[in-house]
Amino acid sequence: MYSKRRARERWQVDDVYTYDEIPEGLRTQVVHIWGDTIGIPYVTSGPSGTTQKIQSTYQQIAKILRREYRVFTLTETNRDPDEDRHAFDELKLWFLTEGNTDRVLDAIELTARKIERVCSRHDYISPRRNNEELCKDAIAELNIRFKENGVGYQYSDGSIIRVDSQLIHPEAVIPALTVLRDPAFERRRAVLDSAS
Repeated sequence: MYSKRRARERWQVDDVYTYDEIPEGLRTQVVHIWGDTIGIPYVTSGPSGTTQKIQSTYQQIAKILRREYRVFTLTETNRDPDEDRHAFDELKLWFLTEGNTDRVLDAIELTARKIERVCSRHDYISPRRNNEELCKDAIAELNIRFKENGVGYQYSDGSIIRVDSQLIHPEAVIPALTVLRDPAFERRRAVLDSAS
């Protein structure tokens, strides 16, 4: 966008990351990513059962968060927690207003995992789009939005990870994670563990 290019020209883009706050604008962008990939109940069109599939995905996310935080609802409402028809609205309202940064990152990680592992399948709201490609683009966009907002996190391999430096992260962290995920590394580690 022109405004972003212009800000870079004026040196108004921060190279310093923050870690203790997820700005409202970034949260709003994340909710848009949810809508593009997970869908929005009763809004996203598709074949029969689309709304139920979308609602089910949001219900699963909300249920996990409720259980982890030991609450019946994520928001201060008098809603019956068994009525999960409004899980998207509950999740969105909570996400946009939650003050605990770690919990906001929990929701981003959890929804990104759903996008990567569930919404990318060819039968998720098919034949609406190329789900796999759309979801890969959404994860890439999420990481770009973190960077644009000066927030020092990135989603990679199912987890939110802290990015301490634009130089150190691609030069050291990503290669180290690649080695640790390599099956050959696991076998070598198992051999070394058994020898000791």
